[in-house]
Amino acid sequence: MRMRDYWIKTAGELESQLAEPEPPITPPRHRIIFLYSPVCRWCKKVEPILDEMLRGRRDIQVLKLNVRSRPVRKLVKALGFDRTPVTIIDDRYVIEEATNYRMRLDFALRMVGAK
Repeated sequence: MRMRDYWIKTAGELESQLAEPEPPITPPRHRIIFLYSPVCRWCKKVEPILDEMLRGRRDIQVLKLNVRSRPVRKLVKALGFDRTPVTIIDDRYVIEEATNYRMRLDFALRMVGAK
């Protein structure tokens, strides 16, 4: 197959896909920002709990940010956090420790109406 044939086929497929109406995409209602460090032992304990509790939830967007990257480090410093893990729920609730994480995340999700 020549490259030109590939592009023609792809353009035809694109036209057929554009002709079909797609269901509307609903944006997530809630956002969780998880600040972590890959070398933090508490982050390694908390991350599976977060993943388990939010598995299959399309109404919640999860952003996991590695604080070791320079832009994220500046953001964390500007927000005033000095350790990880930090979980920010809908810009309203902050969980700064791993102690009782499951219970605290469950409570915060209830308070923002995500449970």
